Amino acid sequence: MKKEKISPFQYFWLSTNMIISTIILLIPKIIIEDGREYAWIVPIVSGSTIAVIHYLILKVGCNFSNKNIIADLKEILGPFIGTILLIPYILLVLHTTSLMMLQGVEFVTFVMPSKSIIGFWLAIGLLASYISYKGIETIARMAQFAIIIMFTAILTIVILNLLSMNKEWLKPFSINYKNVITASLTPAHWFLIIPNLSLIFKPYFTDNKRTIRASLLGNLVAQIMIVLLFISALTTLGADLTSALKFPFYTLSALPLAGLEIIIFIAWMTGVILEVGIFYLASLELISSLFKLKDYRILVIPFFIINTSMGIFQSEIPAVFKHIGYMVPINVLLLEIPFLIIVISIYLIENKKDKFKE
Repeated sequence: MKKEKISPFQYFWLSTNMIISTIILLIPKIIIEDGREYAWIVPIVSGSTIAVIHYLILKVGCNFSNKNIIADLKEILGPFIGTILLIPYILLVLHTTSLMMLQGVEFVTFVMPSKSIIGFWLAIGLLASYISYKGIETIARMAQFAIIIMFTAILTIVILNLLSMNKEWLKPFSINYKNVITASLTPAHWFLIIPNLSLIFKPYFTDNKRTIRASLLGNLVAQIMIVLLFISALTTLGADLTSALKFPFYTLSALPLAGLEIIIFIAWMTGVILEVGIFYLASLELISSLFKLKDYRILVIPFFIINTSMGIFQSEIPAVFKHIGYMVPINVLLLEIPFLIIVISIYLIENKKDKFKE
């Protein structure tokens, strides 16, 4: 199968969508519960900190080869040890795929509670499967469209709520650092999505240096968009009400103009479906590379069936989202960041060996 390629410009849109499309759903509630009036600072702290790891892992990874992380670690450590090290990383990507779908289904169910939840799972799964089957070039083109829609929607929400803002509900000068750091752990998982998935997608890069810069710009733009929404929510609704709402940003859109929430719903769901499609593609690329399959597309239907079935089962667990605020920070501290630091070290050592041989 001929390998597709995407430009740095396309990867910017893709990177921005990786973060923004799902972090604006349930995560704001969790962040504001921890960060309170300081929650608007949290995306800046979290995104900027993760950007350092983001840059380092892509810099050393792309310097080593244009292959994905599966091929790299198998080459460096050998097939057995490389696969053992990759197991938690693969499980993390697969679990996050299911989590992204779950957020989308919860959002649709919140807006249309009388409809069938199984139907929503099937619809999102089928659309994501189709998008992943079409390939990364199609996904990148769709990402540009989705981010423009979401950015327009966010600006509309912020502008229309300007008259209702109460700046006293923000605390920009007296920062509770403990609250900010605690609240920063959950969104760190979303900002880590770019470096995590980029290790899978780097064979598609046409220009490594410019693509790394484009992905970092995606991180920055996502920070700005999220901060704007947080400021609007906190100054319009206050920390208490915002943290009590399941989807605060969606509720915020219904306040200034009747019917605006319908447009916001369409914009949000466009991004969510695309995000799930990105994760479907990443998961399929991982599995096909692990088992040395020539074309990941043969896995699309089996993966759809398994992932959707597991998602439906997971959605039946009572109060599953109440555990995200505890589960995600643990994954970030004990799995995601340590794994990336280990991989950075492996790449650095191997790159130095190559230079020494030259």
